Amino acid sequence: MSNPTRAGMAPPLPRAWLDTIAPSLRVLFGIIFIAWSWISTLLVLGALLVPVVLSATLGGIPDRALIAVGFAFLVSLAEFASSNRWPMAYWIVLLVCDAAFTT
Repeated sequence: MSNPTRAGMAPPLPRAWLDTIAPSLRVLFGIIFIAWSWISTLLVLGALLVPVVLSATLGGIPDRALIAVGFAFLVSLAEFASSNRWPMAYWIVLLVCDAAFTT
């Protein structure tokens, strides 16, 4: 059963083009997602730590920002390390530590 309105029409882009660009697009959107996750973790966790961490050890960079970046790095590292080996650990880290701060 074909669609008579599309009879004889070619697809908008050749399949070979899509197969060629797919890996690059996956990398691009993966980087965008990781950046989104880290930035939102920095903003949300940094705001939560304002009453607790008030100092700035490094010139002008609040300690709460350094703690949030470190936390984001550790969460990403835990996700990468556990994604194929321990699916349950991956999902726990993703849902408890990552999704809670990615807004």
